[in-house]
Amino acid sequence: MASSVYRREGSNAHLGQFRIGQDDGIDGVENSDGSAVLNVPMGDFDQGLFVAHDGANTPAVPDRENTNFKFTGWGDIAEELGLDVDTDGWNPRG
Repeated sequence: MASSVYRREGSNAHLGQFRIGQDDGIDGVENSDGSAVLNVPMGDFDQGLFVAHDGANTPAVPDRENTNFKFTGWGDIAEELGLDVDTDGWNPRG
């Protein structure tokens, strides 16, 4: 599943898209009910955090809905799309 990034200002120009793919034995995001991004340092994510709901955690478990969340460094996504990361611009803690 691809996620799109749009500019917040003006006509909301499309800036690009990315996927949260499989890595190190952990499945990617196949479908999602939503996502969120924070631009402040959080633990190991020193350039912010992108969180995506993964609606189909694999491998599937018979007779049981199995979903989870995927955490990805916002700085990694921003770098791929040529975006600046401002960790001082807004702080939800204060």
